[in-house]
Amino acid sequence: MKSVKGVSKAEVLLDEKQARAITNPSLLRFSRD
Repeated sequence: MKSVKGVSKAEVLLDEKQARAITNPSLLRFSRD
């Protein structure tokens, strides 16, 4: 169960990063590097 929680947390972080990249194109460039 702990591992599942970790995965879900990572997914949320990825979603947040993607949402920020969409609002900030410069961030998308940074994350690509």
